[in-house]
Formats: sequence, structure tokens, C-alpha cells
Amino acid sequence: MLVDALRIKRLLVAAAALFIVCGLSDHRVPSRVGLGGRAQVAIGAAAAVLPPALVALCLGLVGHQRMPAQLGRNQAFSHAGAFSAAILIGSGSRLWGYSWIFYLLCAFAAGMVAAVFSIRAGDIDHRLARGSDGDRPGVEHSTPVYSAAEHRSRCL
Repeated sequence: MLVDALRIKRLLVAAAALFIVCGLSDHRVPSRVGLGGRAQVAIGAAAAVLPPALVALCLGLVGHQRMPAQLGRNQAFSHAGAFSAAILIGSGSRLWGYSWIFYLLCAFAAGMVAAVFSIRAGDIDHRLARGSDGDRPGVEHSTPVYSAAEHRSRCL
């Protein structure tokens, strides 16, 4: 709902990245009471905003027709990034210790912010990003809601 109501989706992604970096930096400070909890709250808040904001950006950029193919490409890049991160974390932590992982993740967050701000604000159709049907202005795209029994019979 928050992402649908706001037109600052790029800023939401950047704020989520900042929350992740703040949460990670709290883990780098010597442990104090409540510090770990604050870090987890920051990362949890980012985790609540980031996925819907990224999906809304994607939908606002490509529309309903091209959304499935774009999500497939996004997932391919996500897996390639996770694989690369695993290799960098594994090799870097052997050389520089485990604290290096936090700095690497901060660099990844900075890359995410740079990537999201490379999208021009005018390229995002905010009606489509909310799920509106692009063919009929103002008409929201509706997904039929099925009961569990109807869904099960459709799957069989």
C-alpha cells in the first residue's frame, strides 16, 4: 500500500538500501545492549519496502504485457549477483577476514542506489506501477480472488 500510494519509488529503494547499510554498520560496532535489535529493525523495515518497490518500478517501466519476461531477466541477474557475491565473500574473507563482508555488502547497496537512480523518473508510469490497466486510464488491474477449493480445482 505504501509503495502504491507514493510516486517516489526510486527514493524508497534508495532508503531501503540506506537502512540495510545502517543495519550492517550497527553490526560492526562493538556489541551493546539494544544495538543488535536496532540493526534487525532497520534491516526488517528495508525488507518490507524493497521487494514491492522493485516490483512496482519494474511494472511501471515495462507494463503488464512484458512483466513476466522482465521478471525472468531480473531473476537471472539476481542469481548471477548472488553467485558473484558468494565468490567474492568467500575469497575476500580468506584474505581480509570476515569483517570485509559488511563492507562488500555496503558497496553492493551503493551499486543498487546508483542503478535505481539511473532510471529516469519520467520513464516510470505510476498508474501501471500501481497495477492499473494501461489500456483504460484510471481502471485498476484486478486479479480474481479464488477460494482455496477453486484454486485447487484449477490446479488439477
